[in-house]
Amino acid sequence: MKFDVVAHVPDGRTTIELVREHKPDIVIMDIGMPGLNGVEATRYIIQEFPSVKVIGLSMHTERTIIADMLRAGASAYLLKDAESTELAHAINIVLKNKKCISAEITDIVVDDYVHTLDEHQATNSHSLTPKEREVLQRLVEGYSAKEATEKMNIAISTFETHR
Repeated sequence: MKFDVVAHVPDGRTTIELVREHKPDIVIMDIGMPGLNGVEATRYIIQEFPSVKVIGLSMHTERTIIADMLRAGASAYLLKDAESTELAHAINIVLKNKKCISAEITDIVVDDYVHTLDEHQATNSHSLTPKEREVLQRLVEGYSAKEATEKMNIAISTFETHR
């Protein structure tokens, strides 16, 4: 597959201007650009041109930077020392509306995802009091409110409050 480079730019603001002008399929975005950094430039581009795919290119392997770039809308995140074949592969992947990350950061992204799931699950499991969970369990088991209050030895008003 042949790729045409339409511009090489020094900063994020110029990148946005040239995306407006050229409307490319893909932008390979350096995250650490002066002026407007690559994360913010990606946000602007994706907001204004949702069909443009952005591939983040960085030397950073910190999970917060990776996550910021992916949340900004980047379709891929590659490290600057990636082989040209890895870049070509990423371009082909994002053109198919799929995501791609460098193999070297896969563990970071997966660990961050699992950590987020664990936090979400912990938050949700603690959002109900023990009594609320018991009321919910009785309802799931098919008990009527009256039957559940008898089993739980509580007043119907207490049951309704916990429901």
